[in-house]
Amino acid sequence: MMIDDEHPKAYQQRVLRIASILLMLFSPIWILLMFYTPEFELGAGIVLLPFLAVLTVVAAYQLARRDQFERKTLLAGATFKLLCCGMYNGMVFFIYSGGTDSVTYFRTGIDWAANFGMLGVGAIRVPYWGTPFVTMLAGILIYFVPSDAFIAGTFALVGFWGQYLFYRAFSIAFPEGDRRDMGLLVFLIPSLGFWSASVGKEAICILGIGLCAYGYARASGQANPTGYLIAGVGLAVTGLVRPHIGAMVALALALAISFSSTKKGVLGILNKFVGIPLIFVGTIYIVTRAQAFVNAGDFSSGVSSIQSTQHLSSVGGSGFGGSLISRILFAPFILFRPFPWEVRSLIMVAASLEGALFGIFFWLRRRNLWYAVQHWRHPFILFIFAFSIQFVVIFSAAISNFGILTRERVMLIPLAIMLTCLPRARRRKAIGVSAAGRYHPFGFSTVAGTSPAGEPPVPVSRI
Repeated sequence: MMIDDEHPKAYQQRVLRIASILLMLFSPIWILLMFYTPEFELGAGIVLLPFLAVLTVVAAYQLARRDQFERKTLLAGATFKLLCCGMYNGMVFFIYSGGTDSVTYFRTGIDWAANFGMLGVGAIRVPYWGTPFVTMLAGILIYFVPSDAFIAGTFALVGFWGQYLFYRAFSIAFPEGDRRDMGLLVFLIPSLGFWSASVGKEAICILGIGLCAYGYARASGQANPTGYLIAGVGLAVTGLVRPHIGAMVALALALAISFSSTKKGVLGILNKFVGIPLIFVGTIYIVTRAQAFVNAGDFSSGVSSIQSTQHLSSVGGSGFGGSLISRILFAPFILFRPFPWEVRSLIMVAASLEGALFGIFFWLRRRNLWYAVQHWRHPFILFIFAFSIQFVVIFSAAISNFGILTRERVMLIPLAIMLTCLPRARRRKAIGVSAAGRYHPFGFSTVAGTSPAGEPPVPVSRI
């Protein structure tokens, strides 16, 4: 397990303490909201959801039993996830009167569960990916526990474990980075917690991309078939929910494996020998599925599909206009929009405020970001850049609705914030550069058993 290698900074302790107090103070409200389901019966969910939450807390405690700050962070993160589940539930029934995707998934899941009870495997829908996959997954859970509160809580906790995998991936890939900052950010960012806290695609995508990131972090330092296997499972999960996102992740992995400055020698050769064929085959398959999913047979039909998606997404109070070129030019600002002058609804006020805070935070951490630019050939940094560039360009081109954009960018946020937790650019030695000047994937020097900074190496869990 991870060792408590340094004392938490004062601001980190202060942030965690304030978050814990607020979670405790508002607990009566979010617990009541979590079980508020006027259209559906609570059923066994009133017992099973608390039981599932306790299991999550126990697992989190075990994973961080040697680091008190990390343990408190995980517990606060799990609690915050349940708070977000309650708040999302409140939004669904008090603001939108049940007219949201999460309720639609639950209703269609009830119908599917009934068909499954009569037809068995004959109820399986084709195609297996996209919306039918989420419907069938919700239906399987409903078949055993027909409780909206339990299903929503289960999806929320799936999202929590996806966030944990991003945290572990960062700890493994960047042992010199500030994992405490990463933990606080990945578990307590409001939009990341909120939009993946109910029945829907976001929670599963967070888990899938988290598996990819964790697997690649394990595999990038050595010829580790287990790491590639985990990444492959993550690609499959992501591709089943959103084939186009799976294609982006697969391409990012392929680029990172092919062009990063990985280990030299036999291990480096084995790493590429094992990784490149696996990712190449997976990329071809997932891109093919994604192409069929968006109905794009060639470049012109792909542009047409993007324009069609943009037109459909622009409907509603959160829609925004602009030509395809103008939207692509604003792609680098996808994490910071809507800007204050673009807000047209009350809910978008919260999104705009968070975007402004993101902008301030990224500016304050600009040296960390510049550090990532300087060392872009680090395998995991290259993976982040490859995925991020694809994401911001494609989503900026295809989406013209701030509501949809705010919800779906949670798939990018965990990777983006990793760059803000790297060492600052003023440090002379790069991440993972040994005293001999050669790349070492986990930041430990091969000379005299020291780290690049001349300090004793900090052991990091590989689990």
